[in-house]
Amino acid sequence: MKTILGIVASARPWGNSEVVIREALAGAMEAGAVEPLPLPGSPAGKV
Repeated sequence: MKTILGIVASARPWGNSEVVIREALAGAMEAGAVEPLPLPGSPAGKV
């Protein structure tokens, strides 16, 4: 199984980099390739 990891290192919350990573991970989740990982400060199960 492949591992997909999205890392955002921008100082701007919801900046372009974060939006692109979130969209890519959302597409992977829809395709069944990714299980949601709750992160501190994020609602559980949301990417």
